[in-house]
Amino acid sequence: MEAEFIPYEDKKEFKQAQSQYDPLSAIEKLALRKASESKGMTDAEFAKYSQLDGFSNDIGVFERVRTKTNFLTRDFVTGKWSIKPAWSLAIEKLTKKPIL
Repeated sequence: MEAEFIPYEDKKEFKQAQSQYDPLSAIEKLALRKASESKGMTDAEFAKYSQLDGFSNDIGVFERVRTKTNFLTRDFVTGKWSIKPAWSLAIEKLTKKPIL
């Protein structure tokens, strides 16, 4: 008997990630996208990037995302915020969607 193929987007873990991701603001979603793409980013790096992209200088965005979700981890030595490995695939898929 063959196991039924279930698309990742229909799996429980993806739906759980989506329920945490959808209520985030555009700047918070952008922060997750950049942390995912760069495999980690500091608050200062994101603030510089977001200003170049026309957003305000938002230093505390990663901390806000951390309090609203369980996607992020922080390396206290480097100050870099990154996506927890358990959430990396879901975040990669969610952040490919248009943010605005």
